[in-house]
Amino acid sequence: MSDGASSSNASSIRAQLRDLKDNVDKHRTEYASTGSSALAGVIDKANSLWQRGAKDDSRAGALDASLLNVTSGIGAEQAGNLDKATPTAFLHKLLMKYKFSTGNAIKWAELASDVAMERIHKQVPAVTFLLGKFEAPAKKEKKERKRKEQGPSEPLQTADNVDVAGLREVEEDKAQTARLRVLANALREAAVAAKADGRERRVNMFHLLLNPDSFSQTVENFFDLAFLVKDGWVQVMCDDQCAWLCDATPPVTDDYQGGLHRIQNILKLDHPTYKRLCAKWCTPDAPQLLPKRATAAHDQPAAAAGDTQAAGKKARTE
Repeated sequence: MSDGASSSNASSIRAQLRDLKDNVDKHRTEYASTGSSALAGVIDKANSLWQRGAKDDSRAGALDASLLNVTSGIGAEQAGNLDKATPTAFLHKLLMKYKFSTGNAIKWAELASDVAMERIHKQVPAVTFLLGKFEAPAKKEKKERKRKEQGPSEPLQTADNVDVAGLREVEEDKAQTARLRVLANALREAAVAAKADGRERRVNMFHLLLNPDSFSQTVENFFDLAFLVKDGWVQVMCDDQCAWLCDATPPVTDDYQGGLHRIQNILKLDHPTYKRLCAKWCTPDAPQLLPKRATAAHDQPAAAAGDTQAAGKKARTE
């Protein structure tokens, strides 16, 4: 081939590549449509021009690269326009068209034939098929770290020294410990007596805890019972008639692994409720199971101080 013919062929190839690129840019929306396969024809035409001589001409090679860059971008748009939000619906349509009459097996030969007819990837695409122009990320500017300014010096916080006297129980703690011991013993003796009389080994909770002469002592009794229940020394059972108390043995780790669960309850006892409970359970025939403690002046029935001083005290059981 003469130099004149070669130059004419290269010029024709470049003109065709320009026409292809202009056509693709002009009808980009149509090419990016998911129902269009025209982009494959453009790529086939560009490959044909490359084999006919574009690879031997630098300017034609540059036009070919520019065209492939545009088609790869359109291909990415076309892939982005696919209905990816409903893959289940896509698989359902695929099965409806290519599965056998029974079952969900797919007619692979028929599917492969349709794919070949549509000219979808005659060969494995390169990893950069859907990639556009490479642009290196901008480098982040390093900011100089400023040294933290130290504020005015503060006094060093140290733990308080505790002497032997500070480790001893206060009088209030000693009083509660004594009350817990008296309550546990009274419950145990009453339960043993009930068993000896042929009844169940349990105690009426209100017969044990209510003090008709002192609202504050009644609240203290409920509060002390909460600790015995939490530690596992007392068990609470309820039926449609009353709440019952039974002496128990504290659980161990194996008991919790065997199905025992911790349960928390909050009990609120106000003065009106206390009055109603005393009217129901503190009858002349009711047994006095718990020894009464010395009653303060403000706890006398004639005083109304209990309504405000102890109404909000809560006993928590675990």
